[in-house]
Amino acid sequence: MCPATLAFAPPPPPLHRHRHPRLFSPSMSAQLVWFKRDLRVADHAPLINAAKAGPVLCLYILEPALWQQPDAARQHFHFTLECLRDLYTALRKHGLTLQIHVGEATDVLDDLHRSHGIASLHSHQETGNGWSYCPTSACVRQIGVLD
Repeated sequence: MCPATLAFAPPPPPLHRHRHPRLFSPSMSAQLVWFKRDLRVADHAPLINAAKAGPVLCLYILEPALWQQPDAARQHFHFTLECLRDLYTALRKHGLTLQIHVGEATDVLDDLHRSHGIASLHSHQETGNGWSYCPTSACVRQIGVLD
């Protein structure tokens, strides 16, 4: 899945601050798939359900506050970046693009909801530390979660 080294890795996906160009026309609403810890395509129920419901916008949010938590480590961060490269490549094979935004989850999701008219949010249930539950629960109240 995520190799220890990426000798021939594709360039990393572009990082976005939470202001970015539109991907869909204003008249279209997207199914937002928020990748958090399960950074894979195969057997990813939220991605499958979103694809059945309409146009898909794939998102990973790089939250600076998460990486400042006491249980975060540099090797975890680098492993996550390797997995994001793999996810980016896998999604491209399915005609999808992974967007990586830097910022607080509530701010990023609010901006995407306003700019793209997000129809629904698809994501796995949070499995992280106590800190990670707060932004996730706020976002669920903000948009709504199907998966």
